[in-house]
This record gives sequence, structure tokens and C-alpha cells, in this order.
Amino acid sequence: MTTQEVWERLDEIHAAIYSDAERVVPFWIEVCTLFKASPQKAKVFEEQKASKLSSLVNTTKLQGLWRVCFKSEKLAEARTQMLYMMMFMLFGSKMADPDSISQTDIQATLSKMSEMKTYRHWAVSVCFGYGVSTIISRVNDLNSSSP
Repeated sequence: MTTQEVWERLDEIHAAIYSDAERVVPFWIEVCTLFKASPQKAKVFEEQKASKLSSLVNTTKLQGLWRVCFKSEKLAEARTQMLYMMMFMLFGSKMADPDSISQTDIQATLSKMSEMKTYRHWAVSVCFGYGVSTIISRVNDLNSSSP
């Protein structure tokens, strides 16, 4: 799944994985596609995807995979991780020290919007849709509203 696909389904994936059910269908993989593949590989991929969509998966196993991915079982922590991933898409290694990202860096990023691929446009809209200077507040807002 792409970062955008995960972000858009994060709440419902978390709810399914941490539900009272012992097993769930991994419905979230329905959106998965191969961007580059031979027709034969694409066919095999679609067959494997259909098989997974018709099979139940143990939630304990999925919870373990969630923790490996997000280092926590909390939805709020997963959101934070995802937002930092989006910021990394925009600012690269500077994101390791968000305080070092200057207004000039932000203006340079925004000025390149027309050259950006669709996924970066999306990351800009998520990260800056609440104001450039408030990304950490955005993380905190999301986190305070989650279980």
C-alpha cells in the first residue's frame, strides 16, 4: 500500500485489527496494485490478492505486524509516524530535525508544486493543510482525538 492508501484507511484498519474478532479479512489490501509488472506477474498478483481477500487472518498476527510497523499499538502513534513519513517525502533528511526546516525550505517546497508527482501533492495538502507552522499541533490534535 502507498502512504496515502494507508493514511486514508488507518482508522478502519486499526479498528479491525484491534477488534474483539479473532480473525478478520484484510480488506485494506483491496486497493493494492502493481504499478509496473509484466502481464503474467500482474495476473499472479491479482490472484494472490483475491485469495487473501477471501481468507481470514488471525488478529493476533496482525497486531504483531502493526506493532512492528508503528512501534506501538496506539492509533495516535501510528498517525504521528505517518505524518512524519509524509514530511520526509517533502523535506528528506531535514525531517530528522523539524526545527531546522526554515521558512525558506517551506517556500522552496511549495514553489515546486507544479513539478511534484501526485503523491507529493497529496503529502503537501495533508501536512500543510493546517498551516506550515502547525504540523506538530496537527499531530497533537489528531492524537488527542484518537482512542
